[in-house]
Amino acid sequence: MAAGFAEDGYVAERTSMPPPSTFSVSIKGVVLDSRQRVLLVKNERDEWELPGGRIEIGESPEECVAREIAEETCWRVTNTRRSASSHGPRSTA
Repeated sequence: MAAGFAEDGYVAERTSMPPPSTFSVSIKGVVLDSRQRVLLVKNERDEWELPGGRIEIGESPEECVAREIAEETCWRVTNTRRSASSHGPRSTA
């Protein structure tokens, strides 16, 4: 379908394609050293958090966390294991 400019701004016709997802999925990893200390990284808001980030289309959660840890620390991930999943706010008590 066509899209173009009108005098009052941009006009686009509806197509049969579904809109892109409006939800993003974030994956976090827990990295432990030999003394069982947990790795935390500082984010752009100067807050401490677990390493991780948004999953890419076609990527598994394990691939995502390995990629994000490598991007944030320059460490190569050699072992990933899914230990917990969450699908939104819920109580763990």
